[in-house]
Amino acid sequence: LLDIFIEECKKVSLSSSSHNSPDAPPHSSHYASDRFMVGMVGYPNVGKSSTINVLLEEKRTAVSKTPGKTKHFQTLNLVDRPITLCDCPGLVFPTFMSTRAEMVCNGLIRIAELRDVI
Repeated sequence: LLDIFIEECKKVSLSSSSHNSPDAPPHSSHYASDRFMVGMVGYPNVGKSSTINVLLEEKRTAVSKTPGKTKHFQTLNLVDRPITLCDCPGLVFPTFMSTRAEMVCNGLIRIAELRDVI
């Protein structure tokens, strides 16, 4: 599965490099001689860490059914493949939600963290 993922990254990289300006340095979309860096970004508890574990076919990142398990940015450098996977805590943009109650209903805030009644 990871090899298929890397092949798709190469296709995207090739198509985007054909759109780069002539002034762009070679390999500007990745670093260290064609090494891809792929970040998992999204709301809390949507499967970012689980996706990394599936791609690697082993448990390399901790997962939980409770939001907030990933506390910090993690990078997994794969020595035998040209890819670095990045896992980060769930991102919540409160300005996109109209109320705190809506954030609770969408699972973005744990009920146990609430201090007041909604």
